[in-house]
Amino acid sequence: MSFAASANVVVRLRAKPVFVDIDLHTRNLNVDLVPAAITAKTRAIMPVHFSGLPADLDAVHALSAKHGLRVIEDAAHAIGSRYHGKPIGSFGDLAVFSFHPNKNMTSIEGGAIATGDAAAAELFEQYRFHGIKRNAEGEVDVLFPGAKSNLADVAAQVGIDQLRRLDGFNARRGELAARYFQELAGFAPLVLPARGDSGHSWHMFTVLIDFTAQGMSRPQFQTAMADRGIGIGVHYPSIPGLKFYRQQGYREEDTPIAARVGRETVTLPLFPAMSDEDVARVCRELRAVLK
Repeated sequence: MSFAASANVVVRLRAKPVFVDIDLHTRNLNVDLVPAAITAKTRAIMPVHFSGLPADLDAVHALSAKHGLRVIEDAAHAIGSRYHGKPIGSFGDLAVFSFHPNKNMTSIEGGAIATGDAAAAELFEQYRFHGIKRNAEGEVDVLFPGAKSNLADVAAQVGIDQLRRLDGFNARRGELAARYFQELAGFAPLVLPARGDSGHSWHMFTVLIDFTAQGMSRPQFQTAMADRGIGIGVHYPSIPGLKFYRQQGYREEDTPIAARVGRETVTLPLFPAMSDEDVARVCRELRAVLK
């Protein structure tokens, strides 16, 4: 349960993504299912911190240590999230962030990798700019055919200014999420997300709706809400159900919880400039549209 990029990067290396199902409420990796997916060919575990709720990293790192695997955290949703009080990316192996415009902070586009592995950091610095390495005298050599993946200076400055405001952005997101829980408590048509704790950065607020029971399709629901002036997103279809992955032999029924979430998920508006009354209005219209 993630954006397709989480798996696409593995495929582009001509490696094989192995999908493990999720928990219905956290939408995060069900770590209890991971050992059965590990083989002699496994090289890494890639937990996704869905919506900004950190995955169970203690359990993931215990498995990685036992099997000699790297942990690559998909932290695209989790800039500013905390696990046991520590910021995601400040510990562990590798954490990868996104600064796309819809994230909690943006540099217009781009992202970042956080690591405490000095050798890996040096490799990334070379890879992001043509495989170039400079010696102490400033002379340039090319060690391998790297990419052109460095942020432009203007984008980097936008990101620096956004980073200064990130804690305030995330605090407001948390207040809005709390208002959603208050407004939607006990509303039977919805399966609410896990609340987590104060370490949740609330990149999104996603709920599940049984559209068959409601007698409508998800696009019909989105249209009904749009007619009331409210935009509703879908994050995300289950990756094994996407055309490319179906053609590779993946089956949604092998990860049934993710398949259900992919069918039923919708994303409610959540951004720091919203007011509490905006949240209340979204919830009023939800109640009006749903049985």
